[in-house]
Amino acid sequence: MVDKFSEKEKKRFNRWFAQNRKEAVKTGFVIGFHFFLGFILGWFLFFGPLEVDNTLVQFLGGILVGIINLSLTTRQKLLAIIGRKKEAARQAKNLRLGRRGVIGVLLAVIIVQLFMLGIFPPVRQDSEVNFNRMLRILRSHYAYEADWDALEEEYRPLFAESSFPNEFYPLAEKFLGELGDPGVGVFSDNLPPDDRWLGLVRKIGGEPLVVWVRPGADYAGLEPGTRILQREGRDVEEFIENLPAYAINASSPQLREYNAYARLLTLGPEEEVDIVYETPEGEVLEKTIRWDDSYYGENQNAYFSVEELGQNAVFMEINTFFTQLAPDLLADFDNALNEYMDRDHVILDLRENRGGSLYLAELIAGRFFEEEWKYGEERYPSRLPHKAWRSTFYYEIQPREPIFKGEVILLVDTTNMGNSELFIAAFKDSERARIVGLPTAGSAGESLSMRLSDGQVNYSFGDFWRTGDKRVFGEGVIPHYEVEWRREHLVEGIDPYREIVEELIEIE
Repeated sequence: MVDKFSEKEKKRFNRWFAQNRKEAVKTGFVIGFHFFLGFILGWFLFFGPLEVDNTLVQFLGGILVGIINLSLTTRQKLLAIIGRKKEAARQAKNLRLGRRGVIGVLLAVIIVQLFMLGIFPPVRQDSEVNFNRMLRILRSHYAYEADWDALEEEYRPLFAESSFPNEFYPLAEKFLGELGDPGVGVFSDNLPPDDRWLGLVRKIGGEPLVVWVRPGADYAGLEPGTRILQREGRDVEEFIENLPAYAINASSPQLREYNAYARLLTLGPEEEVDIVYETPEGEVLEKTIRWDDSYYGENQNAYFSVEELGQNAVFMEINTFFTQLAPDLLADFDNALNEYMDRDHVILDLRENRGGSLYLAELIAGRFFEEEWKYGEERYPSRLPHKAWRSTFYYEIQPREPIFKGEVILLVDTTNMGNSELFIAAFKDSERARIVGLPTAGSAGESLSMRLSDGQVNYSFGDFWRTGDKRVFGEGVIPHYEVEWRREHLVEGIDPYREIVEELIEIE
């Protein structure tokens, strides 16, 4: 580069350098800083938008861009020093335009990646266009394995014949239900109304027993402890065996069983279903059940409640971590725990807690940990902008004063999923709590939203792994003490969880 300057210009530079040592040092720092900026830009280009996983290539890419930026900046500074003012100004302008152009290209690449990720909707409202987009995004970014070729072969003809949007979205719901992932969901005004749970049936002692019935659903003998015998003329096992995969949509054996038996008292808003059941007294009845909106009634379940167990224990029920449902949960929890800091035991009842805000869950957990605890990591199938192109994200619980140092017992069941499972896993793997109940759902991990025409799809992008390299998806968290429900528990209104808790702690 220096050889391109005349001898007169070289002498002028040497004279300037001798007379302006401080300014020369400052200029050197500026040139070095531009090398550093070029290196960062080059490394970011290879690490991020280009998704190069090789660290050496990322480093060499940064060096290359850094050298280019250094050379151009150095030439511009030299032109200004030796007196080529117009050429230096033109070079400075070109450098600014070039840098802006590179940043513009990077932003364009990021926008394209976000579009390919599903952040923006497709440009056409067409069944095949939306199906192609959904399938392409899931193939590239869905966290778990699936037989995409088989699903495409089965569903592509159906989508090709479907009208958009009325037929498309119900079909998309069935297609995604085949994945067996509760973290996947379809949201659109074009979906038919959801099915209603008239009550809940679970498999207890090998039998399909009613656990609860909605208030107002006054069918004689249909009460906790009732055994379901038939639905629509089919025995229970036959009915369950013929349920399509999308109707169960479960990621683990325990959730599959839970969802399948729950379908026995589930019906559409306009549907009438014939069932045969045996009351706790042994009477066999046949009824036609139907939904009535009056069954909804008012939600009587508080999101948080506290109960003293003798003088040395306190029972806290946390039904959700969703801030929309429980906006004051953290304040209510903190106030309650502060009042009982002198107790020996805190029992946290998380049954029916289906997740919500992980931030809120971690704040609550922080009241029980004296030191930081890294409780797991989320692994991503691809590195994309919304996660700063990371392939892994680590989760930690930070202590939050004042710390409760007594024993913690968690009550859990198969309805625990999402971030409530992460909360439970953190306590179990750290050995901070004893876990009582049933295996959790096995459905945890971060979801992303894919925009479609007139709706969106949430799909699992992050695969959460617990400390010790144990997966949550498909497995769940296994309690230390597994609860065994019996029919008499339901009939007599006995909570077997309480029985185990009373055995574990000595209530004073």
